[in-house]
Amino acid sequence: MYPTTHGCQCFEEDIDCITNNPLPNPELCKSQTIPAQGCICTSSYHPDKCICPSNTQDLNGIPSSQCACEANDPRSECAATQCKSQTIPAQGCICTSSYHPDKCICPSN
Repeated sequence: MYPTTHGCQCFEEDIDCITNNPLPNPELCKSQTIPAQGCICTSSYHPDKCICPSNTQDLNGIPSSQCACEANDPRSECAATQCKSQTIPAQGCICTSSYHPDKCICPSN
């Protein structure tokens, strides 16, 4: 996403970013083209390198390949599944007899 450089947020590969000259706040994406200040992904428009929304409810309709799964993510592909290791993914995982890392979700049965 954006590394912060002395008050200026820049795309990682943006060599034209000027320190201490922040870009205007990004608006919602209105097309598949990203404006200079960037834009926030929406279900209708989520071009490559758009900014993922901070509210997880706004992730509906945006593929997880575009915006990674988050905790409490409402997208079906981001639902917690059984833990497959001792590492918990961003969306959480359901404890199993084989894998039960700290803070995994207890099964309902």
